[in-house]
Amino acid sequence: MIRISILFGRVICAAIIACGVNPKADAHLNQETTVDGETMLFGRVDRDGFRLPAYKHWFDSTYHAYVPQEKTLELIKPYMENVRIKVFLATWCSDTRRDIPALNRILDDLSYDMKSMKMIALDRSRKSPGHEEAGYNIELVPTSIFFKEGVEMGRIVESPNHTLEEDILTIVTPQP
Repeated sequence: MIRISILFGRVICAAIIACGVNPKADAHLNQETTVDGETMLFGRVDRDGFRLPAYKHWFDSTYHAYVPQEKTLELIKPYMENVRIKVFLATWCSDTRRDIPALNRILDDLSYDMKSMKMIALDRSRKSPGHEEAGYNIELVPTSIFFKEGVEMGRIVESPNHTLEEDILTIVTPQP
C-alpha cells in the first residue's frame, strides 16, 4: 500500500511538472492591500482580480458598455501574433477604471492570448510589491507597453491619443 501511495505521488508530481503547472505560481496573484482605509489590488493581477467585490461593478459595466471599432480591430489582428503586453495599472485611478476594462474587451474581441499580457497593480507611489515597474519609467497609470521579440514597440500612457484601438494599431503596425 505504501508503494502505491509513493508511486501515485510521483505520478502526480511528474504530471504537474510535465504540464508546466506550478502550484505556487499564483500564490501572489490578485492580492489586495489597504492603505489609509482604501483597498486596492497590489502586484500581479489577472482578470479574476477584477471579479473581486471592490472592482467587479466598475470593471464589468465598463467592459460590457465598451464597443470596439470593428474595422480597426480587423486591421490590428494580423499584427498581434507574438505581441506581449505589460500593463501597469492602479485600481484607485479613474483612467484605469475607464481603459483597462476596454483594453480587455478589445483583446477578447481580437482573440488575443491573455497569457501574453501581464498586468501589475501599483499603489499610489507607483510601486508594486515585486518591483516589476523598475526600469520602465512608470509615472502615470495606466501604462500599457507592447513588446515584440522582447523589444518595446510602443506604449499607451494614461489615456490614448485617439482611441485605444487606433493607438494599438499605430503601435503594432510595422513602420517603414
